[in-house]
Amino acid sequence: MAWTNKQKMLMAKACRAAGLDDDQRRMILSGLPNARDGRGNVTSTAPKLGQDDFEDAMAVVERATPGQQIAGFTSGHFQRKADDDTERQRRLVGDIEHCLVAAGTVSPTFLQPWIDGHVQGGSGLALEQLARKQLSDLINGLRAFARRHGVELPDRASKQRRSA
Repeated sequence: MAWTNKQKMLMAKACRAAGLDDDQRRMILSGLPNARDGRGNVTSTAPKLGQDDFEDAMAVVERATPGQQIAGFTSGHFQRKADDDTERQRRLVGDIEHCLVAAGTVSPTFLQPWIDGHVQGGSGLALEQLARKQLSDLINGLRAFARRHGVELPDRASKQRRSA
């Protein structure tokens, strides 16, 4: 799902309020995994940009203006939301890891090599350093691995990813 016109407007408004110019806004967008159009250009009109991308971008803008209210949201709103989401994702990775280890499918030390080999841009990063999109990819990969190996996951850990 592409960003709505309102999301694009809020992002532009927040960047202006933070004193960020177009190059800095494009740099923030370039850090989003879905911000490229069909030709590889970084743009806020990229068709795969979703709500998570919007919240991640707004959290970056908030960090550039500590203590200020951005685009009508309370100070730190998007930073807290991003932090809450990534913390939930990390706990979910731990739940899935526990199930895989308990089932004897993997060794207790499998997670870091898995991250290094299966998470784009994750090589050498610890679980705590992964961004929301990387965590989402990790969770989906671990779920698929569990399914292939017949490992039953608890409801919370086995739910299919919501469409992005």
